Amino acid sequence: MQGLSALPHTHDQHSFYAKRGWRVLERIEAWDKEHYLMSQDL
Repeated sequence: MQGLSALPHTHDQHSFYAKRGWRVLERIEAWDKEHYLMSQDL
């Protein structure tokens, strides 16, 4: 059974979240910036 996941979207703090156990699911280029869809099991 899979647990729940939280999925925030961030364009400038992906390294902050990565240090706290979040994983990058997808990198997106939009509005001339890199954005990241991130996941963490709850």
